[in-house]
Order: sequence, then structure tokens, then C-alpha cells
Amino acid sequence: MSIISEVSRELDMAEDSFREQIRLARGKIKHIKIKKKNGKGFRRIVIPPWEFKIVQYWTILNYLRDVKIHRSATAFHEGASIRTNALCHRKGNYFVKMDLSDFFPSVGVDDFKNALYKYHPGFVWLEKELSDSEFVDSMFHKGVCAIGFPASPYIANICMIELDELIESKLKNNVERFGRFSYTRYADDLTISIERKGFKREVEGVVYEAVREASLKNIKVNKEKTKYGSKSGGSAFVTGMRICKDGHITLHRKYKDHVRLLLSLYSKGKLKPEDKGKLLGHLNYCKSSDPEFYNKLVLKYFQSIERLRVSSG
Repeated sequence: MSIISEVSRELDMAEDSFREQIRLARGKIKHIKIKKKNGKGFRRIVIPPWEFKIVQYWTILNYLRDVKIHRSATAFHEGASIRTNALCHRKGNYFVKMDLSDFFPSVGVDDFKNALYKYHPGFVWLEKELSDSEFVDSMFHKGVCAIGFPASPYIANICMIELDELIESKLKNNVERFGRFSYTRYADDLTISIERKGFKREVEGVVYEAVREASLKNIKVNKEKTKYGSKSGGSAFVTGMRICKDGHITLHRKYKDHVRLLLSLYSKGKLKPEDKGKLLGHLNYCKSSDPEFYNKLVLKYFQSIERLRVSSG
């Protein structure tokens, strides 16, 4: 029984009727643009119709979340966070951070098929589903993963196991030069921390070599976003978290100052009403990313934080 058949049955719909709904839903896809944080250009989001979402969530819950991914993948799975990603590098001394261009759209149906065949024999039967046009249309946008599709992060992580393995293997081959190392990939953000100084170009070379060798032919490194850092120089930032000399993980000082300012304004009744939701979001982010900093805020602004949470429902 196909996945579309199983979803149809759980919806108590005739399979032919549901397939027709999916075909009609192709014309209901929405596209939105969100300005990037750096102010340079826009991020294009594809909003799937409910028919696609049902198929995607059903496939995630029943299959995709159980497919093995590489241990270096630190996003889009249970327990993943920017904090756990940064913690992997707390013993590193020197850092190379690289970015993959157009990450989700660089992963397509063929990549998924190849990954299942090569790395996930227990799920190789999913290959057959990729011959089902209604299933493919529900899971992919024009044959590739799309930003905004719930299944895209899972599919991308599954496909990236090859590149993750290649990078880790090449780093192990250089351990005598680099010393102790750690490699993580938080979605499209690659971070490599090493023990010894003077090898940033060699570390970069490891990534470029792995990208060339991988079968994921559309994956490219965004050279403009490559950054370096060192713990001793105070420039060790990993997914927005600062790694201090003693290995302590904390949020960027400027971000913490911004949150303190908003909270101070709120406690004095001077915060704009439209900024209350933003402040609550910042507090939730601090609570999960930097519990120590959040606890300090609670000690100082307990009543204000409680009042904000109550007023926000």
C-alpha cells in the first residue's frame, strides 16, 4: 500500500478523490518573501497547501523521523538546538565556519533516492514512493526541497549523511596536524573547531574537497560567508552563541544588552505594545539558549516577566 493510500484511509477518503485533491492543490501553493537579517535580499518561502502538509506530516511522523542521520547533524531533530550545537565546540581553540548556498533547493528527489539506497537499506522501499507523482508533488517543490515545506529539513538531513561522513573522515585523516577536532552541521551552517593554530586554510580545503567528492552535485559553499575565530581572541561564535575561554557558552553581549533594555522599558511601562510579543519571544529564546542569563533576568525582573506572560495568555 502506498503512502498516499495510507493517508487516504486515515482521512476516510477514497484514494482517487484524495489524489485529485492533491493534483488540484498544485495551483494553491503560495510564495512569500522575508527580508534577510543582513538586509541583503529576501528569503523566499514556499507555503504548501493543506493537502501537501498532511502527506508531509504523516510521512515525517511515521517514517522520516526514524531514518538515521549523521551524528554531526545538530538541527531538525528531537533535542536539537543552537546551544547543543555550540556545546559540541566548547573544547575547541580555533574555528572555521562555512555556509552552504541555497541549501534546501540544492537537495532533490534523486539525492533522496540515492541516500536511501546507499545509507538506509531499511527504508529503501521508500524509493518506490518517489515514482508516485502525487507523493513527489506533496513532498517536493518542482523536484527539490523547499524552504517552508515541513519535510524539507528531514529529507535534507537524510541526504547530507554522505557529505557529513566525508568531512568527518577527512578531518580524522588530519588529526595529527589539526589536533583534537569537532565538526557539526546546523542545517546549512558548518562549524569545525580544532586544537592547533595555523590550519584554517587546510580546514577549508577539507570541506571543499568533500563537497567535490560528494554525489550531491548541487551543494556549493558560499565563500562570502566563511568566517574564522579563536577562543583566546574572543571571536569564537557558533550559531550565535559565544564560547568563552573556559568553555562556558553564552549569548552575544549585544543581544543580552538589547533584551535587558526591552525588559527595563517594560518594567517601567514604557515599552511599545507591539514590542511585547517580541520581548516574550526573546525571553523564550534566552531560556532555551542561555539558561544562566535567563535566571539572572528572572531574579531581577520576576514580577515583570510574570505579568508579561499572563498578559500574553
